[in-house]
Amino acid sequence: MGHEDIHVTIMEVLNGFVRVQRRYVDRPIDIDEVLRLLMDEIRLQKERARIIRELLRSRSGEDVGISIEELERRLREYGMDGEHLKSDVRAYLLPGWWSNDKASVQAREGWLTVGWRAYPEVRDGEVIRVVFRRPLTEELGG
Repeated sequence: MGHEDIHVTIMEVLNGFVRVQRRYVDRPIDIDEVLRLLMDEIRLQKERARIIRELLRSRSGEDVGISIEELERRLREYGMDGEHLKSDVRAYLLPGWWSNDKASVQAREGWLTVGWRAYPEVRDGEVIRVVFRRPLTEELGG
C-alpha cells in the first residue's frame, strides 16, 4: 500500500474510523482496505474544508450564510459527485462537524484559516444552514 505525506490528528483518525465502520459494519474487511478507506475519508474532509475556505476567502467582514443545499451545489461545482454527497458521508449535516475547534480538520483547514467562525442552524437534529462570522477581537485573545 502506498503512503503519502498527509498529516492528521488522532481525533481525525478516530472520526474517520467511525464513519468507515458505519459503512462496513456488516462485512469483514482487511486492514489494508480499512487504511485505504480511512485515508479516503480524511481526504474527503480536507477537500470539503478547502472548498469552504475558498468560498469564504474573498468575502467581506459581514456575516455569510449558506444553506446546506447551496453548500452541496457548490461541492458539486468543485467536482464532488453524488457518491460524496450520499447521506452516509454527509457528516456536515451534524452540528458537531461545524465545531470551531482547531483539532477538527474541516475547521482548521477551512473557515478558521481564513478568519471565520461557523455557527450552524439546526432543525430536527440536522444542520440546515451555517452562518459564518468574523470573530470579535476578544475571541481572538486581543
